[in-house]
Amino acid sequence: MRCLIDEVLQAEPFSGRARLCAMADTITGFEHAFVVTVPARNEADYGPRCMKSVAEAIRQADRRGAVVVVVHDSADRSFDLIAAALAVERIEALIVEVSFDADIRNAPHARRLALDLAARICPVGALLTTDADTTVSPQWCRRMLAPISTGYDLVCEDMHLDDSELAQLPVMVRQVGEAERALFDASNALWLRWTGGAHGVFAHRPSGASMAIRSAIYARLGGLPLPTVGEDMALCEAALGAQCAVLTLSDCGTRTSARIAGRADGGCGAALKDRAGHDDPSCDGRLLKIEALRSLADNAIHSRGMPFGEAAQNRPQPLRYSEVLIELEKALRLLA
Repeated sequence: MRCLIDEVLQAEPFSGRARLCAMADTITGFEHAFVVTVPARNEADYGPRCMKSVAEAIRQADRRGAVVVVVHDSADRSFDLIAAALAVERIEALIVEVSFDADIRNAPHARRLALDLAARICPVGALLTTDADTTVSPQWCRRMLAPISTGYDLVCEDMHLDDSELAQLPVMVRQVGEAERALFDASNALWLRWTGGAHGVFAHRPSGASMAIRSAIYARLGGLPLPTVGEDMALCEAALGAQCAVLTLSDCGTRTSARIAGRADGGCGAALKDRAGHDDPSCDGRLLKIEALRSLADNAIHSRGMPFGEAAQNRPQPLRYSEVLIELEKALRLLA
């Protein structure tokens, strides 16, 4: 396994910019049906709990699986505690600790390294991703893999926050999330009505906390895209642009921490912090005013194109919470 790790670290985008600090390996062979990947940084508090949930989900899958964890640039005992937790669970695992150069010291590169390693271990099968501050349900692997088995290339799960942690934040945080989800659902219903269901869904809501992709598709796409933040969205857009079959599941039981001191710049924690501190915070940038949604639907009908990637490149300023409420009222009137 050390040779495999060295090969990946010597290839782009890590060549000369990443160093292996430690590893723990209990993987045998390369005949896995799937591998779960987890990036982690300073996750001594959450990491072991995540590993326990992932291990149980792997055990309950009806096929052979393993987990790859990439711990990077941590100032705590993340590597030791995660390795110890997986040793207790007795599942096949590869845990690596790496040091990244400053220009790639971020969550997208850590997730990319985990996925690149997993793709070598499981070249024929599926790669799953979650986050170290997340817990998955015992049925998570099975539920994410089922659509892959029926022909989907990429499966996403709409992210849900941990209820107990969410309850400790200002009520605005929950209200904004509920309004966003309601407008997404209403927009999708209108989109399907206006396009006759011929142009997929209005928008997927990918999250690195819960995704699954065919290993062959991951290779075909050239690996995980590497924006500074939002690599999950970028992967979904790349898959749609390549005409891959993409599915979003509403809730497989995955729960992500609602902490506002996130580990990734510009990630979920930053968004929650913004919502906790403002009366009218910005919402998900994929949400559109209903008039813009209708125009996009008309364009899709005439051009026979998928709207997702085009909308991403020409996205207006994100709607404010107050605007989301107005657009939601419009959408519900139209649906009624």
